[in-house]
Amino acid sequence: MDRYIGLDVHAQTTTMVVVSQSGKLLAERIIETDAKILLDAILGVAGRLHVCMEEGMHAEWLYELLVGRVEQVVVLLAPERSGSKSDSRDARWLANQLRLGIPHRRVYKARLSGLREAVRGYQALVKHSTRSKLQLRFLARGRGLPVDRSQLMDAESRQELLAHLPAVRRPRAMLHAELLDCTERLRLQALEQLHVQARGCPDVQRLMQVPGLGLIRSAQIVAIVVTPARFHSRQQFWSYCGLAIVTRSSSDWRSESGRFVRSARALTRGLAFGNSTLKAAFKGAALDVVRHYPEHPWTVAYRRAIDGGKRSNLALLTLARKIAETVLHIWKHKEDYDPSQHKVQPAA
Repeated sequence: MDRYIGLDVHAQTTTMVVVSQSGKLLAERIIETDAKILLDAILGVAGRLHVCMEEGMHAEWLYELLVGRVEQVVVLLAPERSGSKSDSRDARWLANQLRLGIPHRRVYKARLSGLREAVRGYQALVKHSTRSKLQLRFLARGRGLPVDRSQLMDAESRQELLAHLPAVRRPRAMLHAELLDCTERLRLQALEQLHVQARGCPDVQRLMQVPGLGLIRSAQIVAIVVTPARFHSRQQFWSYCGLAIVTRSSSDWRSESGRFVRSARALTRGLAFGNSTLKAAFKGAALDVVRHYPEHPWTVAYRRAIDGGKRSNLALLTLARKIAETVLHIWKHKEDYDPSQHKVQPAA
C-alpha cells in the first residue's frame, strides 16, 4: 500500500498532503517545521511512504532526516507553474508528480557533509574577499589612480594608495581595507579546513592526480558530484557540468526529387545550463594545462587544433570536456591517472 506525501516547507510551518496510489486525497495537515513533529507526522501515515519536496533551504536537512526511515525521498527542482498557487496546491502537486513518475529535474542529495560544508565555506569567503578587493579598486580608480592587484594585498603599497585618496574618501577606503584583511584571514582558515577534509577523502586525492585539478577544484568536484555512478555516459556528465553544446534547428527536412533531404545544419546556441562551479573548475583546469603543461598530449592536441583554424575558446572547451571525461573514467573505475593512456593523432 503506497502513500505519496508532498511537503511544502516554510520557516515556521509545513503543509503535508497525503494521496493514495489512485490519486485520492487522504489527508492534509499544517504542522510546525520541527524535526520531531515532522517525523512523527510522516511516520504516522500507514503504508510504504514516498516523500517529495522542492529544493530549498530546508531540503538537505529534511532529506537527511527522512532517508532510511521512509521508502523514498525525492527533492525536485520544480518548474514555474501558472494559475492559482497556495501551500496546499503546491504540496498536492508534489505528491502527484511523484505518484505519476513525471520526470522533473531531481536534485541529488547524499551524505558527504564535512567536505561539502568546507567547500561551501571556502567559496563564500572567496566571494567576500573578491568583493572587498573590488570595492577598494573602485574607490581608487574612481579618482583616476591606477591600481595593481599586488597593491591591495601588500600593507605598505596599500597605505601609499590610500594616502592619495581625498580625505573624505579615505575613512571609507580604510574600512574596506580592514574588511579585506579580515576576510583574507578567514579565507585562509577556511582553506585549512578544506585541506583537512580533503586529506580524509580518497576520491579527492585520486582526482588531484589529473593535470589542472589541484586540491580546491578536486574537492569542489567531489563535493558536488559525490558519486560518479549518477552518470551513465560522458554526455550526461558534460551536460551536468555545463559543457554540453546546445543546438537548435527547425524544418529539418525538405522534399527534393521525390526524396527527403536535410534542409540545413543545426545551429549552435552555446553551452547547456549546468552547474556553474563545475564548469568553472573544468575550464580553469583546461587553461592551467595549456599554460603549465606544454608537453602534455592535451596541450599538443590543443595547439594542433588552434593551428588548424579552430577558435581558441572552442579548443579550450574541447580540452575541458576531455578532462571531465578523464575524471569520470578514473573515478568510476577507481584507477590512478595514467598519462600514457592519452592518444594524440599524428600530424597530417
